Amino acid sequence: MTHQEALKWQERLFRKCDYHDLCSICMELRSGVNGYADEWRSVYIKEVIGMLRARLETWREAGKREERMDNAVKELVMATIEEVESYDWRQK
Repeated sequence: MTHQEALKWQERLFRKCDYHDLCSICMELRSGVNGYADEWRSVYIKEVIGMLRARLETWREAGKREERMDNAVKELVMATIEEVESYDWRQK
């Protein structure tokens, strides 16, 4: 998968939402799985995790000035995937 394909996948999943950026998507996904917000369907969770993995695989490194923030977002995405996969959402 290319970086552009991963971006289009993200756009398709979240174009109707108030949030589109990776940070917001991670926070919404986490809330939808851990019970702090409306529950997400397991098929949607699986697709969002797939999209987040694709974004990580096609990650474009930022320049020196943006490196710290870029790394923080990347860490948030990885932590979100790890946390969400630790919940028992697959049976819903």
